[in-house]
Amino acid sequence: MFKFIVFFSEQIFVPVTMIVLGLLLIKRTPTAESGLGYRTRRSLSSERAWLAAHYALGGFWLVSGIFTLAAAAVITACLGSSGFAFDNSADKYIYVQWAVQYALCAGAFPVTELCLGKMMKAETVG
Repeated sequence: MFKFIVFFSEQIFVPVTMIVLGLLLIKRTPTAESGLGYRTRRSLSSERAWLAAHYALGGFWLVSGIFTLAAAAVITACLGSSGFAFDNSADKYIYVQWAVQYALCAGAFPVTELCLGKMMKAETVG
């Protein structure tokens, strides 16, 4: 049972972190002067861009975190019921899950830049 708890804790660390950071970025966006936050040339160009960047990044992390948390719970439950503690057959599932979690975590940055680019383009056109 102890190994299952440790295993589950390892699987949910990244999704829970993404959910918490996503909520913080949406609800309590740091100021640009604080030195915290998503600091790029585009995001620092205006107050509107700063807020939009954090809303996009936080929203992506929140949704991705919820999705990967649910997937981690299902995968952990399935592997736990199969007796994964006694062999290494579950390793490939764990590594794929980690790869997806980290890809979604890092993938939020290009998505945020795309959102900012579209916003900047709409402001200059409109």
